[in-house]
Amino acid sequence: MAIHDDADMETVVKVTVASLQTSDLHIGKADRQITDAQIAQVEAAVERLRETLDFKKRINAGRS
Repeated sequence: MAIHDDADMETVVKVTVASLQTSDLHIGKADRQITDAQIAQVEAAVERLRETLDFKKRINAGRS
């Protein structure tokens, strides 16, 4: 997933969602093994995304 620094938020969201959906399909394939270390890497990335989204939600709530 490559998003240019000057991309608008609509593009960022579209590319991010598509990447997450594709990643889900590939990680979920039964014929592919995943190590505990790899699972931890993915979980850490997901947690970082969740924290960023929570931050954005708080900012949006302050604008209402």
